[in-house]
Amino acid sequence: EPTPNAGAAPFGVPSGGDDERDETIEQILQTVHQLFEAFSNSDAATFSSLVDDDARFVRTGYDEEGAPEVVSYPKEYFVSTLTSAKKGHLQERISQPFVQHRDTMAHVWCRSASLLSFR
Repeated sequence: EPTPNAGAAPFGVPSGGDDERDETIEQILQTVHQLFEAFSNSDAATFSSLVDDDARFVRTGYDEEGAPEVVSYPKEYFVSTLTSAKKGHLQERISQPFVQHRDTMAHVWCRSASLLSFR
């Protein structure tokens, strides 16, 4: 299944040739993709090794009444979920990542789609 905007450069990454790409941003994106792969494989150990203990995952969206909603999840929420989930049951796909970084801190904003398999 094709990923939306698969050929487009992520926000925060120059869209020119290879010589214009920022190696730090590329490394950050590689880590993010490893993180979501670990999630999709229900690999709590790999997920945990890639995420700082104080990290927060923020979801934005709308509640049942249509009002904007922001929810923050700690790392442990996902580690617990992955520990109890069957491999392949959870699937998370990301698109349009936007990377902001300074020194050793990075924020990655992206669209995501969660899929559940009940096989």
